[in-house]
Amino acid sequence: EMVLSRRVIHFTERMMFWHCAHSKIFSEDGTFDRKVEGNNYDILGSTFGHPFPALSSEARASFSTWWTWAEGYSLRALTEPIDRLNAFAGITRYFAQTTDNAPLVGLWEQNLI
Repeated sequence: EMVLSRRVIHFTERMMFWHCAHSKIFSEDGTFDRKVEGNNYDILGSTFGHPFPALSSEARASFSTWWTWAEGYSLRALTEPIDRLNAFAGITRYFAQTTDNAPLVGLWEQNLI
């Protein structure tokens, strides 16, 4: 769920983190006074807070990246099991957009040509 969310609040034993499309904010005392801003913070492409590493342009072209994602995501324990297909559709849509590729009957268009 955290991987596909547009906004995430994450708690650890000592810290609280907020991530969104434009900012990362963290706090040790409950006040969000430490802010790191960026123009294009991509939660799915970030290495902080989820299992998928940031994608280089080479990795975006690699179909092995997709299979790594599919395998890793299939093993995740979602809060609501019924959300699995929608969540998987989200990573499929993300991969399709970042690689300019289209999913067709469980495969990628560029794999079929």
